[in-house]
Amino acid sequence: MIKPLFLMDLDDTLLQTARKMPADMPRQVAALDKQGQPLSFTNPKQRAFIDWLLTHADVVPVTARSVDAFKRVQIPFNQGAICAHGAVILTRNGDIDPDWHAVMQQQLNPYAMLLEEVREKLARIGQQLNLTLRTWLVEEQGLACYALAKQSGHDDSVLADVEQQIQQQLALTAFYIHRNANNLAILPKVLHKKFAVDYWLQQDKKRHGERPILGFGDSLSDVDFLQRCDWWATPQQGQLAKSVYQQLGITE
Repeated sequence: MIKPLFLMDLDDTLLQTARKMPADMPRQVAALDKQGQPLSFTNPKQRAFIDWLLTHADVVPVTARSVDAFKRVQIPFNQGAICAHGAVILTRNGDIDPDWHAVMQQQLNPYAMLLEEVREKLARIGQQLNLTLRTWLVEEQGLACYALAKQSGHDDSVLADVEQQIQQQLALTAFYIHRNANNLAILPKVLHKKFAVDYWLQQDKKRHGERPILGFGDSLSDVDFLQRCDWWATPQQGQLAKSVYQQLGITE
C-alpha cells in the first residue's frame, strides 16, 4: 500500500493553548513552553486523529514554530518538518537540511536591516497604542527570518490596529502580513511555507514517486501551501473556515 503524505499545520489545527479550549474538556499535553511546562494541548478527537495519521500516513509538520518550539512538541513525528514559516527544513533525523538553508541564506540576508526597522516600528506602535506588545526578530541558525509581535493583557483584536498602523507608517511592498489570534508576523515575501513545501515535494517525489498529498491548516496564510496538495482540509472553527463561511454567507 502506498502511504499518503500529510502536510500538517500544528497550532490551532492539531493542538491549541488551554485558553482556546472549554474548561471542562479532557486534554492531553501536546507541547511544552521554554520552562518545560505544559503550553499546548490536544482534545480527544485530535488525539485520535493524530494516532490514526501516524499509523497510516507519513506526516510532515508545516509550522510557524521555530525549530526550538517544534522540538518541544510532544507528538512523535518522525518524517522531518518544515519550521519557521518555511525558513528551516528538518530532515527525518532532526538535522537542518543544508541545501534549503543555503537557499534561505541567499534569500533572507538582504532583509536583515529592514526586518530590524520593522521590529522597531512595531514596538513604537505598541507604545503609541498603550499596548503590552512584545516584539522580536525570529532567527534560525543566526539568520533573521521575520518580525513578530505578540500582545498580552488585551483582546487579540487589538493587533488589527497594530497591523493598520504599520501599513500606514512603513512601505511593506517586499513583505506580507500574517495575523492570527495573538500573533502578528511581518515576513519577507521570499519566505513562505509554500516555497519550502515545493522543495519538500520535489525531494519526496524522487524518493517515493507519485503518491496522494493531503494538507491541513487553519490560517489564511496556509492556503498557498494547501494549494500544493491534492486534497486539503481546515478545522471547523479556524481562521480559514470562518473566512469561507463569510464568503458563502453561512451563519454558524
